[in-house]
Amino acid sequence: RDIRDALTSGEDFELLFTLPLARARRLRDRTGDFIAIGQIIPQKYGATLVDKRGRKRRIEAGGFRHF
Repeated sequence: RDIRDALTSGEDFELLFTLPLARARRLRDRTGDFIAIGQIIPQKYGATLVDKRGRKRRIEAGGFRHF
């Protein structure tokens, strides 16, 4: 598979990527259809889930550990 598949295939997927905040703002201003879904912050702050009402809940590391 290559980038053409990601951009043109008929599957119901969205592309997710990270950008520095200033570049993300420029992209949003130029395209109009860019949706920010989160923000990368220093690890010392941990991970926090913020719901639609603005309520915050800390997320602890989890998942399967292979080794």
